[in-house]
Amino acid sequence: MSAALLFEWRRAREHPRRASRLREKRFALASMAAFLCCWVGVATAQTVQVQLPPLPHYVGDAIDLRIVAEGFSEDPTPTVEAPDAGNAELEYLGVSPNISTTISINGGRIRRSKEVQFVFSYRFRAAQPGSTVLGPFTVAQGAIRRVTRPAHLDVRPIPTNDRLGVQLILPDAPVFLGERVPVTVRFSLRGSLRTNLHRYTLRVPFFDLTDSFRFLEAPDSGDTEVTIETAAGGLKLKGNAQVVDRDGEEVLVVSVMRIAVPLRDGALEVPPAVLDVEEGTNFRRDLFGGRQPTQVRKWRATDRKQHFAVDRIPSTAHTPPGFAGAVGTGFSLRVTADRTVVQLGEPIALTFELRGDGNLETASLPRLDAPGMLPASQFRVPEGELAGRLEAGAKKFSAMVRVVDSKVSEIPALAYAWFDPQTRKFQTTESRPIALSVRDAQVIGAAQVQREPALDTSDVPGAEPGATTSDAVAVAPRGPTVLTGADLAIERDVALLTRVGSGGRGTPGLVWGLYAMSMALLLLAFLDRRRRDVDPLLVDRRRRVSEHLRGVHAAESLPARDAASAIAASLRALIAERPEANTPEADALLGECDSRSYAPGSDRDRAPIDTALHRRAVELAERIAEGVG
Repeated sequence: MSAALLFEWRRAREHPRRASRLREKRFALASMAAFLCCWVGVATAQTVQVQLPPLPHYVGDAIDLRIVAEGFSEDPTPTVEAPDAGNAELEYLGVSPNISTTISINGGRIRRSKEVQFVFSYRFRAAQPGSTVLGPFTVAQGAIRRVTRPAHLDVRPIPTNDRLGVQLILPDAPVFLGERVPVTVRFSLRGSLRTNLHRYTLRVPFFDLTDSFRFLEAPDSGDTEVTIETAAGGLKLKGNAQVVDRDGEEVLVVSVMRIAVPLRDGALEVPPAVLDVEEGTNFRRDLFGGRQPTQVRKWRATDRKQHFAVDRIPSTAHTPPGFAGAVGTGFSLRVTADRTVVQLGEPIALTFELRGDGNLETASLPRLDAPGMLPASQFRVPEGELAGRLEAGAKKFSAMVRVVDSKVSEIPALAYAWFDPQTRKFQTTESRPIALSVRDAQVIGAAQVQREPALDTSDVPGAEPGATTSDAVAVAPRGPTVLTGADLAIERDVALLTRVGSGGRGTPGLVWGLYAMSMALLLLAFLDRRRRDVDPLLVDRRRRVSEHLRGVHAAESLPARDAASAIAASLRALIAERPEANTPEADALLGECDSRSYAPGSDRDRAPIDTALHRRAVELAERIAEGVG
């Protein structure tokens, strides 16, 4: 082609038109060559490859793979199609884009170049030793697809060593639902492995069975931190570490304990616990004088497979009615009341404190009206189960009950049952009874509070025998200050209004006297009308409140027991006038007064009541009286 162009060039020198045609051909050939170069460059720009960590690779060990893709566009992010790993485990961890821009100046020309790289991370875990082929991986972005070469891995088994061991200690006998089962993981290192230990990995598959067990931290776990690998990640627990002598050799023994609470029954097969360690073989010193391994070798210890059996709690005709699912040993129930002197129907706040070596987290109380608890004929109790809370090694419950039988003299001993997995029998404990003093409630009916006293109409002139109050008022004579029926029309006669009286009885002094008398009569009529408009029920209510208030004040001079009883009666009467005044403060003060009035007699009962108690009662009574209209 170059010889033909040279020939054309020579002929172009002789003919200018041919020279123009030659330039057009040269431009077209140059454009085509540039297009082909660009197309080839674009077509071969994308590259993908698999990067493996250095040897050796071990069975069950995490092998990190990197799929590096270069030359792709910055957006969108390419996708990777991973091959089937078979029995092995291949986990995708994520992608990391690396984008760098380079600017160079050459001969006054600015040249920019951008390098785009995507790194896809995978974690491969082989299930068996041998040569393994993984791949190829396919990286795609739009219509562009690139395929890696297969990755060849030589997976070796981790060698065992008698200088280390691991053991998961489970109970041999079957356990029961809800039972607190101690589980211990123990591993040991001896000889040079203890001193040259670089890193360890402890896996306990039993701790991944969270759908079958609830795991709790054991008390007094120790001060050594141990990391256990689980499906949810690293689990940091407290354990004990000690160096013991075995056959003249020092052995490091590390123990970790947890509490497992079975959530379902049945037989389970527990996979073995596995301990992998890295032992340093060559070391170097760091800046602080410590040893840093430059070469390591791996060892493995594997526990045996185990079986774990969980039985249901036996349900028979002899199951105590007070059983509410508690499993363990040494349970006790303590009951306290906020008051012991009450009136019939008043609330009593009960607190239940449950202690024991068992499943306090899931333990509950039986229904308070269940057999062996509070009789329904004597107590009104809340319905359903009570919600408890864990506090300082005990589970506490609260309930508000009311006494509905005046013959009740105590809160009886309450029976609480639990299942003892050691004896495989039900056990029962009882709380201590609480003595009560119950009085009949003082009921103030509508007749005493709202009924208007009947008016005596026998002295009303014109009233017939048996006439009602309204009839008596209708025929009652009108007094001089009663304005009903009076002619109060305004006088509009100017001459009459401006006429000045003359002579004798029309003197100005008499006129002013009549004006003054009229004003006085109007004032008296206004006051009388206000007096008659006052609700007689309100008047009677104010009178009763004043009497009760005086009763509280007068109790100061009475003996202590009589004063407490008088204060309690007056305060209850005041609260009956204002039920909204029945506050916790009033409730507590009434309970204190009742306790003192029912306390055993002594010489000090003849002394006046305590000044502080009387002052509190007076302040409370005055506040209640102020709220009465």
